[in-house]
Amino acid sequence: MASGNPAILLVDDQPANLMSLEEILRDPQLELVTARSGDEALKLILKREFAVVLLDVNMPGMDGFETASLIRARDKSKHLPIIFLTAMYTDDMSAARGYSLGAVDYLYKPYVPEILRSKVAVFVDLYNKTEEIRRQSIIMREMEQREYEARLLEQRQRMEAQSILMREEHRISRSILEHAPIGIARLDRTNTIIEINEEFARLFKLERSDLVRRNLFDAVPCLEEESIKQAVAENQPLFKEGLKMNGTTHASDEKHGRFFDLAVWPIKGRESLSGAVFMVLDVSERTRLSQQRDDFVATLAHDLQTPVIASDRALELLQETLQHLFSQEHRKLVSMLRDNNTTLLNMIQSLLEIYRYEAGAQPLYFDEVDLQLVAETCAREISPLAQQHGIQLRVEIPGDVQKIMADRVAVRRVIMNLMDNAIKYTPGGGEIEVFAENLDGKVRLEIADTGIGISNDALPRLFNRYWHRGDKRISERANNKQSCGLGLYLCKQIVDAHNGRIWCVSQPGKGSRFTVEFPCGVTRSLPATTHPSVAFLPAVISLADPPDGPVMMVADQEEEIRCQTKTS
Repeated sequence: MASGNPAILLVDDQPANLMSLEEILRDPQLELVTARSGDEALKLILKREFAVVLLDVNMPGMDGFETASLIRARDKSKHLPIIFLTAMYTDDMSAARGYSLGAVDYLYKPYVPEILRSKVAVFVDLYNKTEEIRRQSIIMREMEQREYEARLLEQRQRMEAQSILMREEHRISRSILEHAPIGIARLDRTNTIIEINEEFARLFKLERSDLVRRNLFDAVPCLEEESIKQAVAENQPLFKEGLKMNGTTHASDEKHGRFFDLAVWPIKGRESLSGAVFMVLDVSERTRLSQQRDDFVATLAHDLQTPVIASDRALELLQETLQHLFSQEHRKLVSMLRDNNTTLLNMIQSLLEIYRYEAGAQPLYFDEVDLQLVAETCAREISPLAQQHGIQLRVEIPGDVQKIMADRVAVRRVIMNLMDNAIKYTPGGGEIEVFAENLDGKVRLEIADTGIGISNDALPRLFNRYWHRGDKRISERANNKQSCGLGLYLCKQIVDAHNGRIWCVSQPGKGSRFTVEFPCGVTRSLPATTHPSVAFLPAVISLADPPDGPVMMVADQEEEIRCQTKTS
């Protein structure tokens, strides 16, 4: 018989019966295997697989029923189809017993060959299909195994590539840390220095061995500023620019101080915060150059003030006494010269005033200020400009708004700047509303317009120095007074000097709302000292508990010029 064909086991103790079965079932696609006893049949079933067993019931020794029982008792053969064959009919109980032992059929001799072949063919076909399914399953498992091994190999290669990349990144990171031109230190959660680069140690003129494994604030005492320690303690990022540090380890530093840009941010481990990173850059030279530049600008603005004021008075005198001698064209020319001179004077005075605020030396005269009265006065002065462009300006401040202790001229400057901007950026037919209300310990003033609004991108830069919108649509509205980008910056300096707040909420095309909050008590955030490098700036006299009435915090030769300053 051809190997690999389905095998059929024929079990009978009579050789003639076996020959008869072989003759009936002979087929080149089948392999017929014979056994003359139950024991022999069991041994064959243990060695190989069969599609079906044709089992004689009556055999000496172990009969068919016992043989079937043992076949069913073994896991390997318990599902093997069994067809019982018997030469005699006894009773139905015998057939029932055969079926109870798992027989799939029970045939009596003599049997019809066609029926026997048909029944065997059913189980051969079932066996073939089962074998095909098993072969397909083996093929699929092999394919899955190969695919799994391929994925495993790909994953291993990817992990090896990532490992190489991580080692290279670590090497680069170490190289950057070691050779970076800025000081870098890594801390653990107890502020102990884990590692630093050479530049960090050099900045503080210490040895690396003196810093590693020490508490940062013990090793470098000049870093004990409260905001730095708080950021580290609360795991919050922090950036400080131009931070002055005294108490460093060098004698010249003690005399002049050093300035640093400092950044600190928390770093995360796999599950939680594992510490922080410090980056420090010495910007002492940059800061000194910046101070010298600001000093130069302030000195220049101060020196330019006198001739510009003199020119303004000369033009005023020319307009008042000799105007009747000029033609209309000449009068327009003189008026234009005076307007330009006034604009220049306002710019100079703004520059000087900003510098004084930044240096902590702006003269402030604290007094009780009625915001309702100041706002209404400003509105009356600027309302002709609003009416000229068809803009409705309303001041709706309740009479019970608390008075604030502030510099009246400075507060007026803020309100006039905000009103002027609102008119400048509001089209004809628009509205401007000024409102104030009492809050807990402070007063809030709001100036809202229905103008062109401010983009979201521009809002963060709104109060920066030398920044303005530069919108061509408002060049005429500005009355030919070009913006120098200092108005809102100066407003913020004034508000900050009063320990207040100023911010803006705006929507393009729908308008802007500027909000200012002033505390009701006497507060001053600027230090009561003059800038060390500007000789002409006034000396500041700080009063912790001001007496009744107006408090003059500054007195010097600048007072006359201050009184002549025109609000822009």
